[in-house]
Amino acid sequence: MKPVASSESSRVTFWLGKAAAILLIVLCWLGASCASDSREKGLAERAEQGKRFLQTAANVADGIEDPDAAAQAYSAVARVRLRGGDVNAAEALFDAARRSADRVGAGQGRSWSYLAIVVTQAEAMDLAGAETTAGRIEHPEARCWARSTMARMTAQAGDMAAAEQMVERIDKPRVKAETYLSLGIAQAKVGGIQKARKLFDAAKVAVEAVEPPGLRAAVQVSMVTAQAKAGVYRDARASADAIADPEKKCVAYVTLAGIQLEAGGPGIAIELLERARAIADSIRDPGSRATACLFIASAEAEAGEFSKATETAAGIGNGTVKAAACSAIAMAMARDRDVAGARAMADRIEDCRTRSLVYVGIAQTCLEAGETKLVQELVEVARLAAKSTGSQRTADDVHAAIAKLQAQAGHPVGARATAGKVRDPQSRVRAFLSVAEACAPRGDWQSARELYATARLIAAGIGDSKRRGQALLMIAQSLARAAEVLLFAED
Repeated sequence: MKPVASSESSRVTFWLGKAAAILLIVLCWLGASCASDSREKGLAERAEQGKRFLQTAANVADGIEDPDAAAQAYSAVARVRLRGGDVNAAEALFDAARRSADRVGAGQGRSWSYLAIVVTQAEAMDLAGAETTAGRIEHPEARCWARSTMARMTAQAGDMAAAEQMVERIDKPRVKAETYLSLGIAQAKVGGIQKARKLFDAAKVAVEAVEPPGLRAAVQVSMVTAQAKAGVYRDARASADAIADPEKKCVAYVTLAGIQLEAGGPGIAIELLERARAIADSIRDPGSRATACLFIASAEAEAGEFSKATETAAGIGNGTVKAAACSAIAMAMARDRDVAGARAMADRIEDCRTRSLVYVGIAQTCLEAGETKLVQELVEVARLAAKSTGSQRTADDVHAAIAKLQAQAGHPVGARATAGKVRDPQSRVRAFLSVAEACAPRGDWQSARELYATARLIAAGIGDSKRRGQALLMIAQSLARAAEVLLFAED
């Protein structure tokens, strides 16, 4: 009988194992199904909140009295509507934007309002709508920038021939040159290097007609940047060498060095920075020399040459410019995970406002690295530094920066309390918006809605209509950005 018992036991064991396997499969299927349902529910909630934010943005735009601000607000909402495929709603909003721009006082102001709409429409690839709006622009330079924008977007859409024809209609040399440079970069991205070089040659011809010389030199720096981004480094170097203005030549070398560094050419980058330093040392005008050294010190810091960067910054005579250089070095050190060095560099900054904001910036990098204890320490140092000045502007700026950091760290209650300490109404609106934009992507809809509602109340209480309009515009744009993140996060 023992063999029979053994056989029965084996069969029982077999079927128990079979049942366990089936149960495991069922449980896995149920788990996957629940996870899928949960994900779909989460995406649906995000989309619903995005739609609510977008509708609120449109409502805010409706309440803006300043016509220029209203036009920009309607355009911001229309762009998101167009991205979502709601063409009719987008066109209605762009019509509202144009009607608002019609109410802007005659002259340049109205033309620049129309230009802002053109830029939004073109960037949303509504080129036909952009052409319609551009037809209302009367100011010559604004009209040229409108054509430039449409040419760049047409090139991006793949019709380079049509884009070049649009550039030919631009009669301002600076705008024509900048547009050719943009087209050259676009052509290089799709592998058309030889065609890109021809477009850069056309830009060079336009640059020669740019006046005054200082503006011409600035466009030449743009030429260097465009050629380097397109990968024609030898041409970029030649263009940099051809710049007569020493300050702009320094900027060109520094820009080229930065692009070379990103491309993995540290040796060439360091050599370019050395040339830039030699030119900066020969500049007689203190202001121009300080600006050149600021660019050099920033680039040296990004290259990891912190000793050289510190030496360059030390030679800057202008206190404000030196503070900017030390800020750039401190932040580069922080990104390099040298928090102690970054803090020591920040301590050198004499301007208390700048120093306090740099402390908050370093805290931001610590937050990204998960160093929460250092974040708290640096925030407290920033608070104390700001408080010691007695300047309300400094206190407002630092509180706004800390509030944003707290929101990003997942502390909306503390962030809201800190934002509430900002005194200037427009700055307080900006602070609440930064906190709201940090809360929304985290799924904290309730906090985001409350923060936006508070910002609207603050803006409504601003007496000056122009400032009130700007505050409401910020709110509408922020709501549109938040909606875009929620609606198209999966794109």
